[in-house]
Amino acid sequence: MAIPNPLAGWSAEDLVAERRKIQEELLAGSQLQSSSAGDVSQARIIQAGAMKRLNMVNRALWLIDPVTYPFTDIAPTRAVAVMGRVI
Repeated sequence: MAIPNPLAGWSAEDLVAERRKIQEELLAGSQLQSSSAGDVSQARIIQAGAMKRLNMVNRALWLIDPVTYPFTDIAPTRAVAVMGRVI
């Protein structure tokens, strides 16, 4: 079963620019997400979201040009590590 590509239709230039933005977010430190409703508020640090987006962008780049953007740029998933093949 193919993994859906939510970035289908993006050019390599757009993907590289998006990857750069995500990398800058990660370099700046953790991201803070906060919400409030009346007297109740909640804040939490989110970093996994950026890593997931980075993996999605790297995979989309690999699909466009596997030579320029090799699969080694993509963090292995459990399936890749266990099965030893690209999914």
